[in-house]
Amino acid sequence: MKIFLVDDDDDLRGALQEILQRAGHEVRAASNGTQTAQLLRDWPVDLVVCDMLMPDS
Repeated sequence: MKIFLVDDDDDLRGALQEILQRAGHEVRAASNGTQTAQLLRDWPVDLVVCDMLMPDS
């Protein structure tokens, strides 16, 4: 499964990415909404996991 993570907390985002990759998923991540919009244009995903309260989103 292709999963996209969006979270402004670097430690949490990194931990989640590692856990999901170890489970066999293809994972990409971003730290804000602007970065996410740019990356999703070129990489269609099955699931987005998103922090709901982020600055600059």
